[in-house]
Amino acid sequence: RLTSPDDTTTVTRNRLAAFDAVTGDLLPWDPAPNSEVRTLASSADGSAVYVGGAFTEIGGGRADGIAAVRMTDGRNLSSFRASANCTVMAMQLIGETLFVGGCFTSVNGRWQERVGAVSASTGASVPGWDGSSDDVVYALAAHPDGTSVIVGGRFLTLSGQSRDYIGALDVTTGAATSICPAAR
Repeated sequence: RLTSPDDTTTVTRNRLAAFDAVTGDLLPWDPAPNSEVRTLASSADGSAVYVGGAFTEIGGGRADGIAAVRMTDGRNLSSFRASANCTVMAMQLIGETLFVGGCFTSVNGRWQERVGAVSASTGASVPGWDGSSDDVVYALAAHPDGTSVIVGGRFLTLSGQSRDYIGALDVTTGAATSICPAAR
């Protein structure tokens, strides 16, 4: 429940809400996920928001932990279909790829240990991307040069390489790489 600053109005929103950035007014946007939301990312064109968490329904449609909903009305985008078998904790959009991290072991039914890559437009798994983590991923960030995704979490190994709690994965292959470009 959300209450107005003067305590005169109460509105129900389930786990996700939007406010006007200028006025602070609550917007009618209401995707209403049926369980927790852990992370959000905006689409490159601003027409959608990617949502990650532990939900199985959002925006009026089925979605297992990963969804894209329209920015205008919060409805589930039927053109985007992705799923994870456990909670999605982090997302990062780099180009046409949406990277996801969490406690899952598969994305779209494909073995992807705690980190995965899907098409930002369709949700399909990115062919040839084989990143992995030996424990939960809590954070993802784009490297400034765009060639890797920086990963943070409780892991000690990324894609078979020793990386304690922070590391980087190549955006094309998922191979562990150095965070520092000079060391590549």
